[in-house]
Amino acid sequence: MKSKFFITSLTLLMILTLFGCGAKQMGKVLGTGFTYQNAEMKLEDAQMKSMEGKTEEAKDLTNQALELFLQIANTEDPSSKYYGRAHYQIAGIYMSQFDWDNAVKHYQTIVDAQAAGYLAGKSRSAIANIRKYRQDIEENRNIYLNIPGEA
Repeated sequence: MKSKFFITSLTLLMILTLFGCGAKQMGKVLGTGFTYQNAEMKLEDAQMKSMEGKTEEAKDLTNQALELFLQIANTEDPSSKYYGRAHYQIAGIYMSQFDWDNAVKHYQTIVDAQAAGYLAGKSRSAIANIRKYRQDIEENRNIYLNIPGEA
């Protein structure tokens, strides 16, 4: 009888511990991986809301995901696997918001921290694409405004 009571109370204690903690507390207990996964899920939810036409909800979810990714980027060591991933996601969010300066800043952070990695290569390509897009925009703007080109 005592062992059944002990097992029941232990099980109840474990359930209360797991589900009684808030999301932030669980993030501290489970680590950066939990926070990163939570942020990615918010981004996926934002994409779904955007496809459904609920743009305000999508913006809110994107901002929440951005906040979580920034939290990871600010607290993790540059050699951590989540450091580069968080900066890459942050840069992608800024790209979707057409905030190219901040996107370049975060892409460059990846290149500086992990120069030989896969994400660093993708980041260098993204930086080059942003430069090309800016040049194309300037050229098209000059054509539209009928500004003579350099000789």
